[in-house]
Amino acid sequence: MPQRRSKNRTSDSVLAFHVEPLEDRLPLAGDVSVRVTGNSITITGSNEADEIRVAYSTANLSLTVSSVLGSDTTVNGQTEFATYLNNPDRLTVKMRGGDDRVSFQSIDIAGTTRISLGSADTENTLAFNSNVDFDKLMIKGGADADVVTFGSTTIHSRLKANMGGGNDYVLFSQAVNLGGSTNVRMGGGDDHTRILFDWMESSDSIRLSGNGGQDLLNVNGGAFENSIDFAGSFETINVIEGP
Repeated sequence: MPQRRSKNRTSDSVLAFHVEPLEDRLPLAGDVSVRVTGNSITITGSNEADEIRVAYSTANLSLTVSSVLGSDTTVNGQTEFATYLNNPDRLTVKMRGGDDRVSFQSIDIAGTTRISLGSADTENTLAFNSNVDFDKLMIKGGADADVVTFGSTTIHSRLKANMGGGNDYVLFSQAVNLGGSTNVRMGGGDDHTRILFDWMESSDSIRLSGNGGQDLLNVNGGAFENSIDFAGSFETINVIEGP
């Protein structure tokens, strides 16, 4: 009896798949948002490492927020944002993720300035470089390391800084003039606060406090005519009077 052939057939052909490797993608550069409403300014960072410079010209009544030379940061989609602004009275800066670098130069804010630093991969940097004039300044540090430096800065009524977590560093250096009350509270971590009174003046009390960790306070120079309250848990305090 003849055998039936099977209807199942096998194929000698093999399907081959070719997968092309994807191109390396660089992380997107951060775009910082600037919004002006009346005489109020709001600057909001991205989740990338933003590097910006904030300046105000009293001669031209012009506010400028620009990316730092060499960085990939953009401001409202451009390398620089500039607008006419007469007598700015409120500034709010909200940074987010990434290692942010924010600097102020030649700026005058008649009202309250609030700055909050976001989380960082390594550290955030906040610098008040020259010809900076605020009535009130409030700083909120991030959860990671923050570096805050004051130079050629005048604060008329109040300075309040709560540095948050991380190993923070705060420096009051040359030509700093503090009016009203000053309260700097270091957060958790091994923090370092340094005051150079040879270059700094204060018309009211200064309150400095540590908050856990191996905190260090260095105070150099000055006659200490005004009261300085070394409150809190600084592990080490070094005070050197005189020039």
